[in-house]
Amino acid sequence: MTGWTWSGYLLYGYWSYLWAGFGAFIPYLRSEFQIDYATAALHFSALAMGPVVSGFCGDKIIRSLGLSRTILSGVVLMLAGVGLVVAGPNVASTIGGAWLIGFGGNIMSQSITTSMSERFGEKTLNWHS
Repeated sequence: MTGWTWSGYLLYGYWSYLWAGFGAFIPYLRSEFQIDYATAALHFSALAMGPVVSGFCGDKIIRSLGLSRTILSGVVLMLAGVGLVVAGPNVASTIGGAWLIGFGGNIMSQSITTSMSERFGEKTLNWHS
C-alpha cells in the first residue's frame, strides 16, 4: 500500500471519530445552552443531512475542484464544523457546525473513494480473488 492509501484511511478514521464522538458531546451542549432533548436532537439531524446534501452535489464539487482540492476542502469544512460545535456562541451555530461535519466528511469520503478507484482500478473490483 502506498502513503496515499494510508492517508485516505486516516482521513476516514478522522471522520468516523468525529461522527462517533459527536453523541458524547451533546450533553455538554445541552448543559451549556440549556436546551431540551428535541433541540439537541437537531444536531444529529443536521449531522445526517450533510451527507444527504453532498450526495446530490458532491459529484459537481469534485468535477469543479478536482479530487485533491475536494479532499482538502472536506477536511477544512469538518474542522470548521468542529470549531463551531465546540465554540459556537448559540445553538444555530452548533447545529450548522454539525451539518458542516457531515457535509465535509462526505465530500471528502466521495473523493477518497474515487481517487483510490482511479489509482488501483481493477484491483479494487477483484478483492475476493
